Amino acid sequence: MAFYKPLLFLFSRSLLKRLSSLSPKKTHPNPSKPAQKLIPSKGKSFADRTVVFDVEGTLLRSTNTFHYFMLVALEGGALLRVLLLLLLYPLICFVNEEVGVRVMVMVTFFGMRRSGFRFGRSVLPKHFLDDVGLEGFEVLKEAKGRVGVSCLPEEMVEGFLREYMEVEVVVCRKLKVVGGFYVGLMEGDHERGRGLGLSGVGLGDVAWVGSSNKAALHHVFTQCKEIHMLSKSEKKSWRPLPRESRPKPLIFHDGRIAFKADPLPTLAILIWLPFSLLLSLFRIHVALFVPHNLCIPIFAFTGIKWRLKKRNQNQPSDLKGQGQLYVCNHRTLLDPIYVSASLNGGGVRAVVYSVSRFSELISPIKTVMLTRDREEDRRRMESGLRRGRGLVVCPEGTTCREPFLLRFSPLFAELTEEVVPVAIEVHVSTFYGTTAGGFKSLDPVFMLMNPFTSYKVEFLEKVKTTTGGGSSIDVANHVQGVIGRALGFECTSLTRKDKYMILAGKSGK
Repeated sequence: MAFYKPLLFLFSRSLLKRLSSLSPKKTHPNPSKPAQKLIPSKGKSFADRTVVFDVEGTLLRSTNTFHYFMLVALEGGALLRVLLLLLLYPLICFVNEEVGVRVMVMVTFFGMRRSGFRFGRSVLPKHFLDDVGLEGFEVLKEAKGRVGVSCLPEEMVEGFLREYMEVEVVVCRKLKVVGGFYVGLMEGDHERGRGLGLSGVGLGDVAWVGSSNKAALHHVFTQCKEIHMLSKSEKKSWRPLPRESRPKPLIFHDGRIAFKADPLPTLAILIWLPFSLLLSLFRIHVALFVPHNLCIPIFAFTGIKWRLKKRNQNQPSDLKGQGQLYVCNHRTLLDPIYVSASLNGGGVRAVVYSVSRFSELISPIKTVMLTRDREEDRRRMESGLRRGRGLVVCPEGTTCREPFLLRFSPLFAELTEEVVPVAIEVHVSTFYGTTAGGFKSLDPVFMLMNPFTSYKVEFLEKVKTTTGGGSSIDVANHVQGVIGRALGFECTSLTRKDKYMILAGKSGK
């Protein structure tokens, strides 16, 4: 018992401190400190001043940062890091925010190669944007200048704040690097923020907006004339920031995880993982070896919902002994397979730009591999059409997860007199079946590991490629617009190269 007494004493003392911090305390006015006010009403504007704000307390609806670190661990494929974060979660909840962040940084980043970390710009912005509160954003968007202060490492949050929230100055700590590897430690307490880059801004023009008066940010408060505080009860009623209200649209993002990586969902996925692998293998075998008329009910029974809509069933074809060309937007590797299934097989082949050997082996339909050499690609596609084979082509050249369409390559408009636009929409529950920086061979496996998937395939009115006197580029843009309007997607001029440069820092060839 003598051994446990000191431990019991320390535990009880820590618990009393924790409880006392939650109880209301008497405060005395201090004329030397800035005046503290509640966050201003909707009519109040910060248009004439610079706002220094607490990212987790003001911009995001949740102040809990655990799921961002868990996301990095999951995307990095480090099962040990994931398990450690789950085991340490009760401790992280018990200690104060600063200690909790340091623990999560150590577990998540220790030993990770610096050159391999691109999640801050390719993966995390999507999850940050999903957590932005409309009410907090409205307070900040009218400010003359915005300075974001975060407890997260710079490598995780800076890309999101600068590129998607238009924050001019980001105040946070960098991760320490030794020999090209992260050591799981951060630099001193916001040393970058001393001064905040506010030279030339009058003291009366600076206001702090946040949910807590953190001791580590005392040097920030001294530069603010006003302090507007947010309460937790206010944030409970906050709504997500609508997509159309974002300062900059998020068109590309990477990563396999499609859910919010909180402790319970993550634990559920770890338990589900071995069963999901078996489910994926089962679905692959069904697609390869089971007759087509039985595949659809089996897939529906295993959680794959499929909605089919046709508009052009009764339209006569002007093609004479030539195969039909189906032009669809590109959401996943399985798009041509679903188009083929919608046509009851029909000998349709998929025109693909670059797929792994494994994906070719497990494909239930044949493929026509393109080379990205225009004349050779034209020859291969024309050869298939002359033989009366239907072809499915995705002229975007790469997948896009968000409601946007990339630029359509005009080659398809030069091959035949008419094309059938096909609009495809996909929703997944757990994993994304596409990647820019990961192993593309696993794309179909991850896609089929989802417990629930929703696929919508809509065949639109046929489009003539020879009428109107327009060029092949005009036809491609017209088909892009037809599919975009059917889906409610926005058309862009971005290309495959743009996607891979943004997400992976390479051309994607």
